[in-house]
Amino acid sequence: MKAKYKLALGSFGLGLLVTACPAFADCSGLPNQASLKTAVAKAIDDSNGGLAFNMWATLVSNDGTVCAVAFSGGAFTDQWLGSRVISAQKANTANAFSLGSGTPAKSAFPHGLALSTANLYSAVQPGGSLYGLQHSNPVDTALKVTRQM
Repeated sequence: MKAKYKLALGSFGLGLLVTACPAFADCSGLPNQASLKTAVAKAIDDSNGGLAFNMWATLVSNDGTVCAVAFSGGAFTDQWLGSRVISAQKANTANAFSLGSGTPAKSAFPHGLALSTANLYSAVQPGGSLYGLQHSNPVDTALKVTRQM
Protein backbone atom coordinates (compact mmCIF):
# COMPACT_ATOMS: atom_id res chain seq x y z
CA MET A 1 0.00 0.00 0.00
CA LYS A 2 1.37 3.39 -0.94
CA ALA A 3 0.76 6.18 1.52
CA LYS A 4 1.04 9.86 0.73
CA TYR A 5 2.55 11.97 3.46
CA LYS A 6 4.81 14.90 4.01
CA LEU A 7 8.39 14.00 4.63
CA ALA A 8 10.67 16.57 6.21
CA LEU A 9 14.10 15.71 4.88
CA GLY A 10 16.43 14.24 7.45
CA SER A 11 17.03 11.07 9.39
CA PHE A 12 18.81 8.64 11.70
CA GLY A 13 22.02 6.70 11.59
CA LEU A 14 22.85 6.48 7.93
CA GLY A 15 23.94 9.55 6.08
CA LEU A 16 25.10 8.20 2.77
CA LEU A 17 27.34 10.05 0.40
CA VAL A 18 28.50 9.51 -3.13
CA THR A 19 31.68 11.38 -4.04
CA ALA A 20 32.45 9.95 -7.47
CA CYS A 21 30.10 12.30 -9.31
CA PRO A 22 31.19 15.43 -11.16
CA ALA A 23 30.58 18.83 -9.58
CA PHE A 24 26.96 19.96 -9.62
CA ALA A 25 25.81 16.48 -10.54
CA ASP A 26 22.24 15.42 -10.86
CA CYS A 27 21.04 12.19 -9.28
CA SER A 28 20.92 10.11 -12.47
CA GLY A 29 24.19 8.28 -11.77
CA LEU A 30 23.34 7.46 -8.16
CA PRO A 31 21.41 4.58 -6.63
CA ASN A 32 17.67 5.17 -6.71
CA GLN A 33 15.29 5.21 -3.75
CA ALA A 34 14.47 1.49 -4.08
CA SER A 35 18.17 0.57 -3.97
CA LEU A 36 18.69 2.81 -0.96
CA LYS A 37 15.72 1.20 0.81
CA THR A 38 17.17 -2.27 0.13
CA ALA A 39 20.57 -1.21 1.46
CA VAL A 40 19.21 0.36 4.66
CA ALA A 41 17.00 -2.68 5.34
CA LYS A 42 20.03 -4.96 4.88
CA ALA A 43 22.05 -2.84 7.32
CA ILE A 44 19.47 -3.64 10.01
CA ASP A 45 19.79 -7.37 9.30
CA ASP A 46 23.61 -7.35 9.40
CA SER A 47 25.29 -8.06 12.70
CA ASN A 48 27.11 -4.74 13.01
CA GLY A 49 27.02 -4.18 16.76
CA GLY A 50 24.15 -1.72 16.54
CA LEU A 51 20.83 -1.77 18.33
CA ALA A 52 19.00 -3.24 15.31
CA PHE A 53 16.49 -0.38 15.31
CA ASN A 54 14.85 0.67 12.07
CA MET A 55 16.45 3.77 10.63
CA TRP A 56 16.31 6.40 7.92
CA ALA A 57 18.90 6.97 5.18
CA THR A 58 19.51 10.00 2.97
CA LEU A 59 21.57 10.00 -0.21
CA VAL A 60 22.98 13.27 -1.55
CA SER A 61 24.97 14.08 -4.66
CA ASN A 62 28.22 16.01 -4.28
CA ASP A 63 26.45 19.32 -4.91
CA GLY A 64 24.23 18.67 -1.88
CA THR A 65 21.10 17.72 -3.81
CA VAL A 66 19.00 15.23 -1.86
CA CYS A 67 18.62 12.33 -4.26
CA ALA A 68 16.82 9.73 -2.17
CA VAL A 69 15.37 9.22 1.30
CA ALA A 70 14.43 5.77 2.57
CA PHE A 71 13.58 3.95 5.78
CA SER A 72 14.13 0.36 6.82
CA GLY A 73 10.78 -0.38 8.49
CA GLY A 74 7.55 -1.33 6.79
CA ALA A 75 5.96 2.07 7.46
CA PHE A 76 7.43 5.53 8.05
CA THR A 77 6.35 5.36 11.69
CA ASP A 78 8.44 2.20 12.35
CA GLN A 79 11.54 4.34 13.04
CA TRP A 80 12.00 7.51 15.02
CA LEU A 81 10.46 10.32 12.99
CA GLY A 82 12.92 12.85 14.43
CA SER A 83 15.80 10.86 13.02
CA ARG A 84 14.89 11.84 9.45
CA VAL A 85 16.55 15.21 10.02
CA ILE A 86 19.65 13.64 11.55
CA SER A 87 20.17 11.45 8.47
CA ALA A 88 19.96 14.40 6.07
CA GLN A 89 22.31 16.49 8.22
CA LYS A 90 24.84 13.65 8.40
CA ALA A 91 24.72 13.19 4.63
CA ASN A 92 25.18 16.93 4.11
CA THR A 93 28.07 17.12 6.59
CA ALA A 94 29.88 14.13 5.09
CA ASN A 95 29.45 15.69 1.66
CA ALA A 96 30.64 19.12 2.81
CA PHE A 97 33.87 17.72 4.28
CA SER A 98 34.79 15.38 1.43
CA LEU A 99 36.88 16.07 -1.65
CA GLY A 100 36.33 14.77 -5.15
CA SER A 101 38.90 13.59 -7.65
CA GLY A 102 39.96 17.17 -8.48
CA THR A 103 42.49 17.38 -5.64
CA PRO A 104 46.09 18.16 -6.67
CA ALA A 105 48.31 15.19 -7.56
CA LYS A 106 50.81 16.17 -4.85
CA SER A 107 48.05 16.09 -2.21
CA ALA A 108 48.08 13.40 0.46
CA PHE A 109 44.77 12.30 -1.10
CA PRO A 110 45.20 12.76 -4.88
CA HIS A 111 42.11 10.66 -5.65
CA GLY A 112 39.84 12.48 -3.22
CA LEU A 113 38.88 11.99 0.40
CA ALA A 114 35.48 10.93 1.72
CA LEU A 115 34.88 11.58 5.42
CA SER A 116 32.04 10.20 7.45
CA THR A 117 30.60 12.07 10.40
CA ALA A 118 32.40 9.55 12.65
CA ASN A 119 35.73 10.91 11.32
CA LEU A 120 34.72 14.38 12.51
CA TYR A 121 33.73 13.36 16.06
CA SER A 122 36.84 14.46 17.95
CA ALA A 123 37.20 17.71 16.00
CA VAL A 124 33.66 18.86 16.87
CA GLN A 125 34.07 18.33 20.63
CA PRO A 126 34.63 21.38 22.88
CA GLY A 127 38.13 22.70 22.18
CA GLY A 128 38.30 20.91 18.81
CA SER A 129 39.09 22.71 15.58
CA LEU A 130 35.53 22.24 14.29
CA TYR A 131 33.68 22.86 17.56
CA GLY A 132 30.37 24.53 16.75
CA LEU A 133 30.03 22.82 13.36
CA GLN A 134 26.54 21.67 14.30
CA HIS A 135 25.39 25.29 14.08
CA SER A 136 26.52 25.57 10.45
CA ASN A 137 23.99 23.01 9.22
CA PRO A 138 20.60 24.46 10.18
CA VAL A 139 17.42 22.67 9.21
CA ASP A 140 14.87 24.58 7.17
CA THR A 141 11.71 23.39 8.90
CA ALA A 142 9.58 24.96 6.17
CA LEU A 143 11.07 22.56 3.59
CA LYS A 144 8.98 19.47 3.07
CA VAL A 145 8.71 16.95 0.29
CA THR A 146 5.47 15.24 -0.56
CA ARG A 147 6.02 11.88 -2.17
CA GLN A 148 4.67 8.39 -2.31
CA MET A 149 6.73 5.68 -0.68
